Amino acid sequence: MDVNTEVIAKSRVVASPNSKADVAVYIADTSELQGGEYALKYDGANYVVTKPNGENQIVELNAGVSAFYLDGMVVNIKNAPESGEKLLLRPTRNGAATLQMATTDPKTIAAHSFEASTTHAQGNAKFTITGAGQLREFEVHVSPTGKEFAVTDTKGNVLLTPQPYPPAEPVTVLGTSFELTDGALPGDKFTANLIPSEGDNGNLRKMLNIQTNKTMNGGESTLIDVYHNLNTDVGLKASTATRLQEVANLEHESAKSRIASISGVNLDEEAANMMKFQQAYMASSRVMQAANETFDTILALR
Repeated sequence: MDVNTEVIAKSRVVASPNSKADVAVYIADTSELQGGEYALKYDGANYVVTKPNGENQIVELNAGVSAFYLDGMVVNIKNAPESGEKLLLRPTRNGAATLQMATTDPKTIAAHSFEASTTHAQGNAKFTITGAGQLREFEVHVSPTGKEFAVTDTKGNVLLTPQPYPPAEPVTVLGTSFELTDGALPGDKFTANLIPSEGDNGNLRKMLNIQTNKTMNGGESTLIDVYHNLNTDVGLKASTATRLQEVANLEHESAKSRIASISGVNLDEEAANMMKFQQAYMASSRVMQAANETFDTILALR
């Protein structure tokens, strides 16, 4: 599934319900993507992006396209937000939810791949086959001066006369296209064999290598590393939230107890006071009764 369809690109932007902004986030380089969300604010003149780590950065739109590049994503602004409006950019939030099985039939998988060899190259140039045509086996030679290259067959017959090195665009010879980047040393030789061989499974091997190739976090982490780190971060945040909730509940109960001790009514204490006052009243009544009886006795003596 294409991760850069217009629907998916727009789903990575969160705006207010009444917003008239038309913004989309396209993925350009997965190795530079960062987790978390970005805040994009327009002040009427400049766009300010707040990164997940809290850093603020002023970005400039590329002339003629109304877009800017940041951390592996291209933010395309077709209709600018209003002054002071803030948008949330979430380049990776729904990434896993959009994954789908492309096919369930193993016969439709293109397991074979055209491999290009750099066995005889000492430099760091990359030789990549981009399309297979009539030419199936050939060699690319870099001149002794390192300023030209030529294409021959395996017998040394020249198929493409010397051309300036490095080529500015893909090279096509007899329907077969390849790319050769800068970095080759004088005398380097690149070979290609595009004849299908049984059991090659080059594309399948590349699929398997996705789990071990370090393509995330600037080439420092694999997909599995990022997944494990995500699980760890989520578990840690969930555990921290649980502990904070428990502490908050304890503080709440303690506060309620302090308030009750100052302004509340303790039924047990009130019952004890009532019994105490009742006994005091009865004792006072006995005193009054004794005094009354005494006066009656005195008056009777007369």
